[in-house]
Amino acid sequence: MKNIPIILIFILSACVIEDRIWDNPYDPSSDRELWTPSDLSAVQIEDDQIELTWVRNGLDFDGFVIEKKTGEDEWQPLNILGDSTLSWIDTIDLKILVNFPHEYTYRLYAFAGEYLSNKISIKILPRVPGAPDAVNVESVNYDSAKMVIIWTASLETDFKQYLLFHGIGETGEQSLLDSIQDINRLSDTLDVNIVDPRQENWFWIGVEDTTALITIGAGKGHAPDKVPQPASLDSIVYARGEFRLKWDMSRETDFKAYLIEDVSGEDTILIQSVFSVLDTTLEIEVQEDEGHYYRIGVQDIWDQTAYSNIQAATSYQTIVAQNSLSTDGADLIIIKKMDGDLTEKVLTSFQAYFPRWIQGGRKIFAFKTGAIGLTINPNGDSLYVFDQNTSIGKPQNVGFNEDQKKIVFSTDLGGMYTLDLENDILNPLHIDSELDNNEIYGEPEFIKVNGEARILYWKTDHQANNNQGIKNIFTMTYGGDTSKIVQITDAVNFQKFTSGRLSPDGSKLLYVIE
Repeated sequence: MKNIPIILIFILSACVIEDRIWDNPYDPSSDRELWTPSDLSAVQIEDDQIELTWVRNGLDFDGFVIEKKTGEDEWQPLNILGDSTLSWIDTIDLKILVNFPHEYTYRLYAFAGEYLSNKISIKILPRVPGAPDAVNVESVNYDSAKMVIIWTASLETDFKQYLLFHGIGETGEQSLLDSIQDINRLSDTLDVNIVDPRQENWFWIGVEDTTALITIGAGKGHAPDKVPQPASLDSIVYARGEFRLKWDMSRETDFKAYLIEDVSGEDTILIQSVFSVLDTTLEIEVQEDEGHYYRIGVQDIWDQTAYSNIQAATSYQTIVAQNSLSTDGADLIIIKKMDGDLTEKVLTSFQAYFPRWIQGGRKIFAFKTGAIGLTINPNGDSLYVFDQNTSIGKPQNVGFNEDQKKIVFSTDLGGMYTLDLENDILNPLHIDSELDNNEIYGEPEFIKVNGEARILYWKTDHQANNNQGIKNIFTMTYGGDTSKIVQITDAVNFQKFTSGRLSPDGSKLLYVIE
């Protein structure tokens, strides 16, 4: 009977243990649900950030464990946090997200030593960031040294770089030329050796963000560089063992050189390259009795070349002869070829005198009785006679301008005139003052004084009583402006200054005192 109370006490104790709630996380018999976190949420607060939040439950424990898996992959531990932390942000690798968009699953549980609470989880499908907004090429500008591409600015918040693409033609294959990491830089300058302006160059700008997404905007092209405008070979004059070539100045912005070429034979011969755009004349040494054909090429820095007209030039000295001047019949002009057999071309049926080659051998000029003169082609055809009003007198003392397309002459009646040989002007321009008994003009010549084109001549002023007077040398303008006549000499006591000729450099005057 003494043992009965002890048994009752054990029975009562056993009933108390069975009904007790174990809330100590460190007790292996504890109810894990009591200290398991709850209300787990996942919100994507930025493109690359997902925020996790939860509610803490139960007594003190060591902390929380966060795990994650992508799609059906294995769980991966993310972080271990203290037991008072109630939120955490997961930073996403956007490159992975963009290339492999998947659902993410997050798992959270508490731990106390070696004991773990129940695990809770949540799933989220992150939104994939879009590609960057496009920017367009605004302009493509080219000069002789570089090509400049300008584009609009990107407003991308996760900007990485601009990418400059190039192609031939609007539909040409795009290749990467350059990358620019400064978002505020809105142009790129390319050396013209990188892109060939002779082609239709197109350019595009791509914007790349930190996820490696690239958007290429609208491109813009630059038309192929044009072949240069050809120069005009104006004249070729032979004098003192040289051909003097003169041509028009080029206006090319990417000018490289003038190419002076001899095209007389089967093969073109490059005589000289002139690299100054301002030099538009050239002297070429030549032997006597030679014939050549020349042209001028305008070349740009891309070696594109345009050629001028071709002009003939000759240094023949003695291929025009004339028989004795007769009073009743036709004087002859004879053209001889200097190729060894002295083949002749004889022109008859007119009286001509003082024949000479002009315009670099392209024509022959001679005075003609009853006319101002005539011109003939080198082969003796295309005869053209410049008729005149015989009242002005018989032409004499002819002078030619630099390209020998215009003449100035005086007549035996004392007048002075100019005539254009190229435009078939029938009536010569009278350039001296009105004829009277006190003025006679002679031996005119085209000259240049300080770069100004003028005419050099002598003029006789007769005294009224004894018809004796003086001769002085003068210059006047091409048009005969009497207000711009300059007297060169100062004759006195019946002196006569004649045969005035200016030195080639324009610094000295040669004349005769009769």
